[in-house]
Amino acid sequence: MPVLDVAGPHERREREGLTGENGLGREEQATLGHAVGDGMVDACYKVIARITGISPKLERYAVKNITGGTDALGEVSCLISDNGMTVTGQGAHTDTVHASALAFVNALNKLQYRKAHYREGEVEGP
Repeated sequence: MPVLDVAGPHERREREGLTGENGLGREEQATLGHAVGDGMVDACYKVIARITGISPKLERYAVKNITGGTDALGEVSCLISDNGMTVTGQGAHTDTVHASALAFVNALNKLQYRKAHYREGEVEGP
């Protein structure tokens, strides 16, 4: 069963395998969503932002290949900011959209961690 359904401006694709433990204070569960964006990655980020309820500003997005060949592994890094806090996230997968989702979720988890510890007077952490 698809976990994330992402609708682009001219196509509709299903993304599978985006489940896992999250650091956003919610029980692990499969959540469905869809969004229209300026490409698959934009739509994917909009869906994740809607599902998590966190809509940070995407400051930087970069893709690079880790391996070569037809089954090349791509690494995505993103820089997001929200309420004066800036964090980076990384993700790697053979599917660029999946790697992008992993990077965004990684950054959101770091952001939530920092927000929680900032409120406690601590600013150190991932």
